[in-house]
Amino acid sequence: MSEHKPSVGKIALRSEEEFYDVVGELIIGRECLKVEEPERFLAGSMDAFGYMIGQMGSIQGKNILDYGCASGWLSVYFAKHGAQLEGFDVSGKLIEAASMRASANGVSYACNFRKMTAEELEYPDEWFDFVVGISILHHVELKPAIYHLQRVMKKGAVALFIEPLGENPVLNWARDRVFNIHHGLKKDKSTEHPLTYDNIHTIGSKFSDYHWREFQLISMVRRFLGDTFTGAMCLQKLDGWLLARLPALRRLCRLVVIEFHKI
Repeated sequence: MSEHKPSVGKIALRSEEEFYDVVGELIIGRECLKVEEPERFLAGSMDAFGYMIGQMGSIQGKNILDYGCASGWLSVYFAKHGAQLEGFDVSGKLIEAASMRASANGVSYACNFRKMTAEELEYPDEWFDFVVGISILHHVELKPAIYHLQRVMKKGAVALFIEPLGENPVLNWARDRVFNIHHGLKKDKSTEHPLTYDNIHTIGSKFSDYHWREFQLISMVRRFLGDTFTGAMCLQKLDGWLLARLPALRRLCRLVVIEFHKI
């Protein structure tokens, strides 16, 4: 009788869980859990984040799913603005950190965190007004994950994701071999797959409407130089000028904000 072996997906999931459990331990032991401004959590992505927040409008009293919540800073940020949050993550240690962060910021009453995977969401059907995620879809197995994403969204709900765009081969090479340090730890990037336009269209086909916007062509250097310094150099304005005149360059950008509507 042949020995049963776990699937590639299960192996990748276990690898992600083990890595992020270590990250969670580091956050609990070292990091200030207060959430004042989002900049320190975003690694040079405030332009994309600002756009995402603008697309949401008022969140007062809304039921929001923090999709792949990590240490919970985004949940805390939204809870401070009057929303009710549910968050899930594959890492039990990150869930522990998220619960501690909510408590440290006085919003435990508005936040609930659970260890869970995107491929097997346990929330009821049509439960959330918004789903938000930052750098998470490129970690998951898309087919089952999108089934559950669509299932838990209310009619009229919107899901918004900030994701690495995977159309630039040079940038993808650098992500795998150069920029693979996370919280001081070397990360195996073989389990990650930055989203392509084909992925976006495949996901979007499950929704009534979807659209996206690319961010950071030359201004992708903000990942290393920071938002303030890059803004002072007016690189975002230069990107806007270039992308308006040469839209083919959009595929070379670092980030994409994707918006899915369920009607």
